[in-house]
Amino acid sequence: MFKKNGPPLSSQEQEYTNYATPVRGEAEVTRRVVEGRPTGNPETSDPRGPTQAPVQMTDAAVFGNGKDNVISVHGYMHKQGKRSIKGPIHKSWKKRYFALEKAKIYYFQTHLECRQYFTTRNVDLVVGAIDLKDALQLRPSARLDLPTKGFEIHTKRRVWVLCPESDEEYRMWFQGVEQAIVANGAGNVIERKLPNVRKYEMKGTGTYRMLYVLFILAGLVEVAGIVFWFVVGLQPCDQARLTVSCEIITQQSMDDL
Repeated sequence: MFKKNGPPLSSQEQEYTNYATPVRGEAEVTRRVVEGRPTGNPETSDPRGPTQAPVQMTDAAVFGNGKDNVISVHGYMHKQGKRSIKGPIHKSWKKRYFALEKAKIYYFQTHLECRQYFTTRNVDLVVGAIDLKDALQLRPSARLDLPTKGFEIHTKRRVWVLCPESDEEYRMWFQGVEQAIVANGAGNVIERKLPNVRKYEMKGTGTYRMLYVLFILAGLVEVAGIVFWFVVGLQPCDQARLTVSCEIITQQSMDDL
């Protein structure tokens, strides 16, 4: 009835409103209960903004064409770039917006391009994709040069190293990718309760300890020999008079000319 007259929107706000969340008739939030998995937060929200955490894997967002577009998990992650020429130079880390749809992980430059892609299916918006049907192994990464805690997806062509921005997002992504791989019957899932720390065990510990003990004993014998040198090494002044002191023998002896 009343029309609100407010200040004009900026260009950035107008761009964001073009990709607003569809109305209730166009989109809905469904809930899938997975056995052995947490149910997640029952509140429905739109966490696709850059300051929001990725959605729980048990909360699947449906866009556009209904059940054909089901996004299990989405959010920002760090991805290690691919280097065509091998060498000692480290590959750079790039921040991309990822979205897991069924057995494929898409990644985009920003969350706006992700939202627009699942509305229009414009392939030009997609930077790249990871096909989980080709996944051979999923495991937490044990590397020490990661920006945050990450996991690895081993495929036939490449090893993808992805690092969510927090431990909670890491758990959601790992569980979501694990569920997608198991659902498609491909690959092996290895989950370890270890931090990103490598533990090295020195070989030959028993031999080293034995040699160390022998070294200590030899040192003690050497010190004892030095201390008791004058006691053990003294010789009598005259072998014929062992009971006579050296002072008396010296006085009674004639000096050699």
